[in-house]
Amino acid sequence: MFTISEIREMLSDYPESNNLLDEKEFSDNEINLAFKAAVSEYNSTPPVHIKITEPFRDELKELLLLGTLAKMYRAKALYQFRNQLNYTDGGGQIATHDKGAAYDGLASRYQQEFMQKVTGYKINLNYEDGYGSISSDYANLPIR
Repeated sequence: MFTISEIREMLSDYPESNNLLDEKEFSDNEINLAFKAAVSEYNSTPPVHIKITEPFRDELKELLLLGTLAKMYRAKALYQFRNQLNYTDGGGQIATHDKGAAYDGLASRYQQEFMQKVTGYKINLNYEDGYGSISSDYANLPIR
């Protein structure tokens, strides 16, 4: 899996890159929790007998990254919606925490791609597990 610092690097989530925040947008705990939520969603997606176990296969890295990003941006969207405030001061209009819709859109895009890849990956694994093990009563009939 990608490390927290690699995820942070992909997002350029550093104080010097976040001009308005002057701090990291996502804490290490938020990233870790989002990763755990993505793994949990993967494991609860049918067929549920195909679960992720450590160490993670290389082909799951991007898939889990998408799920982690979806969970991270969904949480930030909820935070933004919860704290949004528009007010006027001195003739100018000021909006705080007004990125909820943008974050929600990112979360939805990542979630959709995550679920498409999870479904495709699990279908493929299910086929691989099932191939050669399907039996038939006709298999024991004598051939003439």
